[in-house]
Amino acid sequence: MMINCARSRCSGVLHLKRYDALTSFQHALAIEPHNVDVLANIGFIYSERGKDEEAEKLLRRAIAIEPKHFPANYDLGRLLVRLRRYEEAVRILERAADDYVRSRDSLSVVYGVFSFETQSGRGP
Repeated sequence: MMINCARSRCSGVLHLKRYDALTSFQHALAIEPHNVDVLANIGFIYSERGKDEEAEKLLRRAIAIEPKHFPANYDLGRLLVRLRRYEEAVRILERAADDYVRSRDSLSVVYGVFSFETQSGRGP
């Protein structure tokens, strides 16, 4: 059984109550413990809930399995910005941007995250 989660998370997170989505993803993880999409989605939900340590562990686990997984790298980068671990965040976000769209300027992704986190009151 292969579980595939859309990057926008519309199918799994945004259209369901977050509790229901988390429960669904946790069940999926029990079936497929190495599913990178599921790991990244649970990491995203934990990050949004402020469970930063758990989020970081899951996102790093996803990246260890698939180093070029854009959602896991992007979400880890956002988390690191929020935690003010900027040097590491820039490295992760640049890698994510480079892997995702080589034709675009990777720094636009990095600066976009810093800008979003700052404007939302979650960053510096």
